[in-house]
Amino acid sequence: METKNITLKILEDAKKRANEIVAEAEEKVKAILENTREEVQRIEKQLEQDAEESAKKERIRILSLAEMEEKRRILGAKIAILEEVFRQALDCLKSQSDNDYQETMRGLLLKSIDRGDEEVIVSKSDRNRLNQEFLNTVNRELREMGKAGGLKLSQESGDFNGGVLLRKDRVETWCNLEVLQEMLRDDLEIEIANLLFQPRE
Repeated sequence: METKNITLKILEDAKKRANEIVAEAEEKVKAILENTREEVQRIEKQLEQDAEESAKKERIRILSLAEMEEKRRILGAKIAILEEVFRQALDCLKSQSDNDYQETMRGLLLKSIDRGDEEVIVSKSDRNRLNQEFLNTVNRELREMGKAGGLKLSQESGDFNGGVLLRKDRVETWCNLEVLQEMLRDDLEIEIANLLFQPRE
């Protein structure tokens, strides 16, 4: 699956979930405002003996606090759903077919490799998908780009969540799913946040 398709899928899922969370939040707002009105009525009865201006100020204060609290809850829910969208994106990357996964990792490697003669430490979960045959394909492309094209598959397996670690001398470069997720996050976070936070018509 190409990064463009992943991006479109993430945006579609985010928009759908955003609409759901906003609808749920609106229902909660209605319930809280109803409860708040009942509380205001109770307080107004208690304050009947006080000056009318004092009761009015108290009513405004309670409504303001209730609205602020609900806004805080909605904001928290939207932030949580944003994190959930990116968690699902990571799951989507992990569950790709071998060919799609190799294509995704190939693109990440080609963007990340500096010299092209690094040692490649593959995660335990990807030893079968990211093998020497896969590296040979990447090496050919690196040579076409004017780089060394001498990636070597390490016998060591990495204890990390998918992808590879490139090592040359004392320099290590992470090319794992979390790095790819962060790249996607940088590209999409503002757009997804706009979907979640834009006012509904």
